[in-house]
Amino acid sequence: MTGQGCLPVVFPPENDERLSSWIARLAPFYAMTVSEFVSALGLQGHDVFDLEWRISDGEEGLIAARTGLSREAVQAMTFRDLRSAARMMVARMNRYTCLLCPEEVHHKSAALPWKFRCPVHGLEFRDVTGAALSDRFGRDRFKTLEGCGVHSGRGQNDTLRVFAMSFHDIEDGIFVDAEIPCNPTI
Repeated sequence: MTGQGCLPVVFPPENDERLSSWIARLAPFYAMTVSEFVSALGLQGHDVFDLEWRISDGEEGLIAARTGLSREAVQAMTFRDLRSAARMMVARMNRYTCLLCPEEVHHKSAALPWKFRCPVHGLEFRDVTGAALSDRFGRDRFKTLEGCGVHSGRGQNDTLRVFAMSFHDIEDGIFVDAEIPCNPTI
């Protein structure tokens, strides 16, 4: 699998799937480790988590060319849109789990501390003990935490997301009409 052509079999990424998760699902199909598969994509010596955090246009292009995915699809699996100061808040693995998501698929949202629900199923995330976040915070406090903050119109709490997004996205008007509806004491 060292040629420059497109791979014959490529699983499509799941909705909200991380690049590291997608590569970890593809590598065993080709009887390779993750690092061997990353090398076969033309990215020798690159760590999959580093690619997920700081993928360049060239690296994105190599992955797209070898897999047949669009550059946008590759970029959608990364945390490239987060400001560098916010990337330290991204967990290397799932921070939370969804009861309905397959264990082998790691979602970007599950690695972010400001996400409380699975974007695929809408269920409240569970922590490592299996407890729902509302069980830990209490239902009333959780509703306050989940419902307060800057909203982008996407039906999600974006208080920390505003901090995490690049200034370029904010300048493009994603959060132009944002308002802060409450100031909870948690």
